[in-house]
Amino acid sequence: MGEEVKAVIPESLLKRRKRNEEWELAKKQELEAAKKKKVENRKLIYTRAKQYAKEYEAQNGSLKLQKRRELRIAS
Repeated sequence: MGEEVKAVIPESLLKRRKRNEEWELAKKQELEAAKKKKVENRKLIYTRAKQYAKEYEAQNGSLKLQKRRELRIAS
């Protein structure tokens, strides 16, 4: 009754399990890196859009001032 029966697992199965674990880990790391890169890219896009809007408003405001001055001079 005190005897333990050990199951013999083929070496090929052990290698396959180890390889699959390594692949899972590599895929998980790639996904994390892609997610981090995506977040950084979104921040960059947001800052560029904000800068563009700021430049557009400045240019649009200066054009309005220029037109007003032209109207005053023409009057």
